[in-house]
Amino acid sequence: MRVSYFNNGSSIEVLEESNYYPFGLKHGISNPSIGNPSYNYKYNGKELQETGMYDYGARFYMPDLGRWGVIDPLAEKMTRHNPYNYAFNNPLSFIDPDGRAPDWHKDGKGNLVADVGDSAGTLATYLGTGQQNAEKLLESQGYSSYEKDGEIYTQINEGSKVQVTFSKLEQIDGKAYDKVMNDHGYEKADIVQVDKVTNTEFSTDRSTHKNELGYQQVGGVKQEYVKKGEVNTHKQTGADIEYFAFSNTIRVHNEYVTPLGKGSSIVSGLNQKHKSPGTRLKSEKGGYKELLQGILEVIKKKK
Repeated sequence: MRVSYFNNGSSIEVLEESNYYPFGLKHGISNPSIGNPSYNYKYNGKELQETGMYDYGARFYMPDLGRWGVIDPLAEKMTRHNPYNYAFNNPLSFIDPDGRAPDWHKDGKGNLVADVGDSAGTLATYLGTGQQNAEKLLESQGYSSYEKDGEIYTQINEGSKVQVTFSKLEQIDGKAYDKVMNDHGYEKADIVQVDKVTNTEFSTDRSTHKNELGYQQVGGVKQEYVKKGEVNTHKQTGADIEYFAFSNTIRVHNEYVTPLGKGSSIVSGLNQKHKSPGTRLKSEKGGYKELLQGILEVIKKKK
């Protein structure tokens, strides 16, 4: 199933909802009533032509046959395979992103697995990094390199595995590491610790009290990888109460997850949002009792 959508500024608008057989032929249960009928980027995100073929860049693909219209430009690297086959006739395990030989694929265990003809160069292309960075990554995992005719080659064979979801790749090339994490459903975000602070001042006879609400940032902004659905969320992590003769302070600790670069402005935004309640004066009968009940609730949560 493939759902294509975009953000129109106020909500998410579905462009198309389609279901496909493994080789790309559209399934009969697709929902034609949803989305924009003029949207042509469909199976694997490729553009559907008027001929019914998909444009993969190097070649055009025929999903009804599961075959390419012309031979693979890299066919000499895969002499035991038919040059017209798509993804080695196994689209559940292999991908072919541009029509020039199937590419590195994931095994579901945090590894990339090499296909026929793959090398440090194709790994670099897959990760969006330079070939030297890909060579360093392969060498760090025991794949040796050798020189031939002035060129550097790394000993990669079909089935060779490379672990990419670890900090070594981040040290070699941060952008490539970001791509791998995004492929696994993570993105980098700002993590901010924020205290919701309520200062309460009592009158001398404790018949009235005044609350002042505000937000304070605790520590600096950290950048971490989080699941994509966790961005723009927050959670309560604890609470503290300080008692004085005629006042007390309640601090409710929260952790906010914001888009990258937005963490430094979260506190000012919260204070502005809650500016209208601002300072409240409570003088009705029983106000002090209600306040104590509120404090007890915070203590219970803390325990």
